[in-house]
Amino acid sequence: MADHYTIDIVADGLDAGRFTLNLAQDHYYAKIFLSRAELKQLKSVDNASWDDRTTLQLGTCVATPVHWCCDDKYLSAPIGADPEVWGVSLTVPVAFVPKLVDAIESALETGSATA
Repeated sequence: MADHYTIDIVADGLDAGRFTLNLAQDHYYAKIFLSRAELKQLKSVDNASWDDRTTLQLGTCVATPVHWCCDDKYLSAPIGADPEVWGVSLTVPVAFVPKLVDAIESALETGSATA
C-alpha cells in the first residue's frame, strides 16, 4: 500500500495571525499551530538541512516546539525540547515540499489550503 500524505492549513477563526497546519499520513494525524510569521518562514524549509544540523523551530504541537528540516529524502518535523532530543518525529518525502509551499502561499492569501 502506498503512503498518502495530506496537509490542510486553516486560519484560526479567533486570531487571524494564527494558523493550524494539519499534517496527515495513512498512519498519523498531527495538528501544528503556527503564527503567520512562522508559516511564512516555513516556506524556506528546504534550506534547513539535517545533515548540517540546521532546523527551523516553528510552531508547536501538543504545546511542544516543532523543528523542521530536510535531507535528500525526507522533510522531517521532530517535536520536542530540541531537534536532537524529541519525543516524536513526523516525516514525509522531500518531494512533498513544493506542495507544502504552495499550500502555505494559498493559506496566507485566502485563509485556508489543502494539498
